[in-house]
Amino acid sequence: MATRFADRLPGALWPVLMILLVSGPLVAQTPATKSTTAVVGPRLTLDRSEHDFGTIKQGERVETEFIIENSGDAELRLLRIKPACSCTLVATPKTRLAPGQKSRLRVAFDSSGKRGDLAYPVMLTSNDPLQRERHLTLKVRVAVELELRPAVVYLSPGVKGRTLTRRVELVNHGLRPLRLIGLESSRPAIHAVADSLNLPPGGRVTLTLTLQLPATGRDGFSGRLTLLTDHPDYPRLFLPVQVGEPGARRIRPTSPGERLNRSGSAPPLK
Repeated sequence: MATRFADRLPGALWPVLMILLVSGPLVAQTPATKSTTAVVGPRLTLDRSEHDFGTIKQGERVETEFIIENSGDAELRLLRIKPACSCTLVATPKTRLAPGQKSRLRVAFDSSGKRGDLAYPVMLTSNDPLQRERHLTLKVRVAVELELRPAVVYLSPGVKGRTLTRRVELVNHGLRPLRLIGLESSRPAIHAVADSLNLPPGGRVTLTLTLQLPATGRDGFSGRLTLLTDHPDYPRLFLPVQVGEPGARRIRPTSPGERLNRSGSAPPLK
């Protein structure tokens, strides 16, 4: 009698045979090919989207630059560069970039009249079809070394010919002492007296302002006091003064870092 194949199969091969029967025939698998999508059109790429200037003194101007690259395969056109604040100045870079080409965008910040922790955006508009608008952010902390409190003197109009009085403090937040050496007034009706000429670090000086209202004519007027100091960075401090009348537009504070474009002597403070 013929011997069956199963009777002749060694016992050690039975487990292997069962696995083959259950899993079916082995078929060679070809690794899947990873699909890639080609870049189509211009692509605006930035080396970074934010810059922190750190801590600077009020009145100081700082600059930085961003690198713009066209990482696409068509010409990139910069259509608009718009800072959110007039204190931010932008030097216009190349507005047309070929694929792979780079350009430098220079940005400057003027801290005159600013103080504290600030952040200002700059918007870039391009023909990048994926993202037509990109935003850069400038961060800065503006430290006030010399501060006038208040920064602007506002007074309500009084009786014609009357004398008005207001006190103003000059505070030294810096690390070096300074001395008041003179005063300039834009109007004969505005006078000031200081209780001290020396201002140590952390100290303050009180100025007493007197304003002589005109006996005739309009009730409102504006002027400015200029304090002259021996500080190399702040030789002149400006204090706007306004006596308001209904509907008068308020003048803005000026920065201690601003400088006059004229020279001249001034009488000493009394």
